[in-house]
Amino acid sequence: MKIYLIIILFCVEVLALLNPPMIISLVPPGGYEVLEMENQIDQLCPEKDLKLKEKCKTEKLKAKTWNIDIYEQADLKAKKMGVITIKVIPGKGIQAKIETQDKKSIDLLSETENSDWGYGSYFQFTVSAVKGDWVQLPKKGLMPAFWFNLKHQWGSDKSTEIIPQPELLASDMVYESKKHGSIYIIKFQGNNLIYREENENDMLCGEEQKKIDPEKLKEITKPIEEFYNEEGHLNLWIKYSKGC
Repeated sequence: MKIYLIIILFCVEVLALLNPPMIISLVPPGGYEVLEMENQIDQLCPEKDLKLKEKCKTEKLKAKTWNIDIYEQADLKAKKMGVITIKVIPGKGIQAKIETQDKKSIDLLSETENSDWGYGSYFQFTVSAVKGDWVQLPKKGLMPAFWFNLKHQWGSDKSTEIIPQPELLASDMVYESKKHGSIYIIKFQGNNLIYREENENDMLCGEEQKKIDPEKLKEITKPIEEFYNEEGHLNLWIKYSKGC
């Protein structure tokens, strides 16, 4: 009886996929300013004395780190599973690792392949659940799903920084799906995603609109589960993060 119950619970967890899907960027408050320091180094270090200038550069180009405590449940009294350390390197990008309570180190890699922080969809992750200020990321390999609270971790009454928040995956945009190719998401409905094929008019940059084969404009409906992998991570991400 217990075995059957475990199997049922496992199936429910696997099929409980958000629709519309949600994502979150884990760029820390102030992280973009740190990333841009290399590009602004002459303004940040205007000293005429070469020794002072080099000392200033060394100091300004140091990586900065932020931590996120992770838990088994959406509760600060729950068992702590470890900590995410996010290292922001000026002019280079972001590196992140999870260090578990038993001292295992796991790389936390962005699910988007966009490496340019000057545009959207940078250092983003699939969200599997939200409870108030708590956010859950899905399991990854041997690392089970975990919860964190960025408002508690990074917020304060005096802070004017914007704390990252989960956001709905946008419709009316072109995405690259590993399973279905380049698609234009029309809407999320019930347990389905409704889309059509990408066409030449979806990313016009000043050109005139072209006549599109009606077959390419047909709406296609698929279960939302087809756009997640077996661990609950999205397998489609925005295609044109840089626009034109």
